[in-house]
Amino acid sequence: MTGLGILWLVQHYTGSFASAGVVTGAFAISEALMGPQVARHIDHRGQTRMLPLLLFVHGGAAAALVASVVLDVSFVGTCLAAVAAGASVPQLGALSAARWSHLLDRSRLAAAFSLETVANDVAFLAGPALVGLIAAFVHPLAGSVCAAALIVLGGLTLAAQRTTAPPFGTHPLAKVLDGGIMMPAFFTLLAVNIGLGLFFGSMQLAVTAFTVEHGTPQLGGVLYGVMSVASLLGGLIYGTRQWKCPPGRLLLGIAVYFSAATAILMVADSIWSLAGLLVLVGIAVAPMMVLSSALTERNMEPRMLTQAFTWMNSASAAGIAAAAALSGTAIDSWGSAAGFTCVVIVALIIATTTALGQRSLK
Repeated sequence: MTGLGILWLVQHYTGSFASAGVVTGAFAISEALMGPQVARHIDHRGQTRMLPLLLFVHGGAAAALVASVVLDVSFVGTCLAAVAAGASVPQLGALSAARWSHLLDRSRLAAAFSLETVANDVAFLAGPALVGLIAAFVHPLAGSVCAAALIVLGGLTLAAQRTTAPPFGTHPLAKVLDGGIMMPAFFTLLAVNIGLGLFFGSMQLAVTAFTVEHGTPQLGGVLYGVMSVASLLGGLIYGTRQWKCPPGRLLLGIAVYFSAATAILMVADSIWSLAGLLVLVGIAVAPMMVLSSALTERNMEPRMLTQAFTWMNSASAAGIAAAAALSGTAIDSWGSAAGFTCVVIVALIIATTTALGQRSLK
């Protein structure tokens, strides 16, 4: 919601999509780069201490961003406010995952992470629609205000729950230098999450290009929504079962299935056939995300989990950003088939990375 809100806010007041893209990009890059660093300090000082400070800074930066755009103060000032807002976004999903890991034993974590993943999927489905409606029927700046308000209010609600907060540890830099997080399992999971980000970015562009080529551009969002709903179902099904297979091997099995399902997308020749094939692909997405969280919890030190989860989020964001450029260029040159080829390649990379990293995963 925040990125879209900024995009429409800046475009409305400046009339320039280029300016809107620069400001939105400044926010996104700042969030991706600074998120793990902020999480490192949260692991060191504790959620209940750091969250209120972060929320105060984020709320102030969001207000400065809106004021700078509305009052046409300075474009540089707008970009700086966007950087501050992105750097101070508390990664509430990572904070929540760290709390689940602290509260529950591993036999119940799969269900908790499945619930978390499904909630995130619902948010990603509803968020863009909500901010679009608010911007269209209320005011373009209302979307940004609403997004900031949700972050601040949600963050304060989480900060108030002191009894569920995980313990915090010694200086995080020493842990990193000692190899506490920089271990083979961490890099394996980081690569998997980059791959998932590449998948999301490439798939969205490929599906959109496919609908344009078939004369139904209005169905792009619907088709992508079909895959998202299948992912929701996959996450719910996964979370309701107790799996005897080790999570590392389970991730490999699902990744291999995922590769095969994406390869079949190449034969789609109509909107209906693509919709059916997207169900087969989507049903594997949420379980892979759940397993990524579960393996992060199993392989990282408890007092570094917020940092580890945030690195995984940043890896996915980086993958999405890279896919937008790489897949977009391929689709411009060779059409939607090139976009789906990128998706297949990414799926194969995820499966290969998981296979090579099996020894490092508990």
